[in-house]
Amino acid sequence: MFAAFVTPTHLVINEIDYDQTGPDAHAFIEIFNPTQNPISLANVAVVLVNGNAGAGAGAEYLRVALSGAGTELAQAN
Repeated sequence: MFAAFVTPTHLVINEIDYDQTGPDAHAFIEIFNPTQNPISLANVAVVLVNGNAGAGAGAEYLRVALSGAGTELAQAN
């Protein structure tokens, strides 16, 4: 059985690159706007949590407000 593809109406995490060997100096998160309209970045943040097992697992260690990147993310082309 196949389901129809529905274009999301919200921001999408499109790609993640993290936890390279050594310092994570080149880690990134790519966020994509698949809609036909700009989406406000006010009150939107990327929240990173500790994914290791044991003490501190699931604890937030960084929150990045996306409003620092601009006021809105342009629509998809």
